[in-house]
Amino acid sequence: MKGRAPKKRVRDKFEESVDHVIEVKDGTPVSKDVIKAAANVQGVRASYNQAFRAIGRAVTKTQREKQQASFGLIMSYLHHFQLRNEDSTVRAESDADQRLRRLGICPGFMKHSLRHVRPVLSLDGAHLKSQWKGTLYTASV
Repeated sequence: MKGRAPKKRVRDKFEESVDHVIEVKDGTPVSKDVIKAAANVQGVRASYNQAFRAIGRAVTKTQREKQQASFGLIMSYLHHFQLRNEDSTVRAESDADQRLRRLGICPGFMKHSLRHVRPVLSLDGAHLKSQWKGTLYTASV
């Protein structure tokens, strides 16, 4: 095949080089390491900018995977929280796709200690711009 390989294939080779560097090296990979790995392992010449962008994509992908994995653990954390705090109230609602729709937590110590405090309701909302989009409402009573 003559000519330059499609950009996506070359980009994938750089990302494979970043994965190789992450496996071999302790700590965060740097562009110099990715350039060497691309030349030695993949047989591709990489510029500093290509290596730098490949590291950025790999780090972003890793962070996204960690977020998704930790988001999936919320229900088990809530279950353990309720087991350790028997007086607490935990309510969670999911939709048909098992996505978390609502979550409510009231620790048991708050039920007992704040019984004689003047009632005040405080509401706050934050718009989520991440992959899960939506609005996070927090209510304190």
